[in-house]
Amino acid sequence: ILYSYKHGDFLATIAKNIKCGKTTVHDTLKRYAQTGSTMPRKCPGPKSIFNKSALEELRKIGPIVPIRSTINGEVYTKLIRRHAIFAICQLVPNGQ
Repeated sequence: ILYSYKHGDFLATIAKNIKCGKTTVHDTLKRYAQTGSTMPRKCPGPKSIFNKSALEELRKIGPIVPIRSTINGEVYTKLIRRHAIFAICQLVPNGQ
């Protein structure tokens, strides 16, 4: 994309040549102008549901391991995670 653009090709021509959308070409060139890189930024991910003091209490309990369970052959990690979080919240004193 950068090579073609620097050699005078139009966005639509670049998009047609590499078989992608014009918006993709535009976003890539815009990102390169802003950051100097064509790589997308990393997403921050979900916010933690625990504050610092709660996390310290969790670390005192021991290592956190992923919990998985199967019901009728299907994995219900979301359900298990919700129950695990509820149980952990019961261990942390109120107001923390």
